[in-house]
Amino acid sequence: MPTELSNIWLVFQIDENSILELRAIYPNGNARTEIFYARKHQSLLGLQVAFQHSAERHNNRDANCYMVLNPIKPDFMGSSAKDKDIAARTLLLIDIDRVGTKENPASDSELKQAEDLADAVMAYLDEKGWRTPRKVMSGNGYHLYYKLDRLEPDDESRTLIRTLLNLLADRFDNANVQIDRSVFNASRITKVIGTIARKGDELPDRPYRMARLIQ
Repeated sequence: MPTELSNIWLVFQIDENSILELRAIYPNGNARTEIFYARKHQSLLGLQVAFQHSAERHNNRDANCYMVLNPIKPDFMGSSAKDKDIAARTLLLIDIDRVGTKENPASDSELKQAEDLADAVMAYLDEKGWRTPRKVMSGNGYHLYYKLDRLEPDDESRTLIRTLLNLLADRFDNANVQIDRSVFNASRITKVIGTIARKGDELPDRPYRMARLIQ
């Protein structure tokens, strides 16, 4: 667990002004939100360790763990970040999942289909000159994280990312797997790498899986 959790920092960059939000959602629907301030730790390593330990603690209690995709403004003092609290868009999330019911986790076949679609998207964007993304198996699908050059979190960037996701979905969606068109908001939360995805009822051929960094 700690080794995979440390891969968070290969996707999410932090600095001395960073504020991290961890959201843990429990099976009974209760949610716990924790805010981590870099300035309250002696080093960035201290911030990382504190965040990882908390994520591991909630994960071990069967919670689904998420974090905010983009950096939060240094003056944030709230309990849960909204779009107005985001400092910049630094990551584009392409979230690929199966079509249909989510009453149980994905099967191995469904997961493979999601990875095939993720690879097709990566190849297409590579041809267009995009940077190589980080690829994460999210538990029931795949996430692609593309670095952005600190876009302003305004209506223009919101429209840009929403349009891009729709264009990719129109091009690559099929009867079995699809791109989530709804993940365009600046304060989007995403699965914490190194924690278990526990959506739906586990079955022998549909197990809960840990979110893992693939590349």
